[in-house]
Amino acid sequence: IIKQMPVCHQTGNTCKELRDPVTSGLNTSVVFGFLNLVLWVGNLWFVFKETG
Repeated sequence: IIKQMPVCHQTGNTCKELRDPVTSGLNTSVVFGFLNLVLWVGNLWFVFKETG
């Protein structure tokens, strides 16, 4: 994104990242998404078992 900003291409300006991106929120979302998938599969299996 920084390379696409026009102000960074002007002479005398330097653009750089101040910090690395925080990915702990993404990792947490992936874990909870996987647990949600397991919960849905368990619920579908239970409904299939009880109605079959």
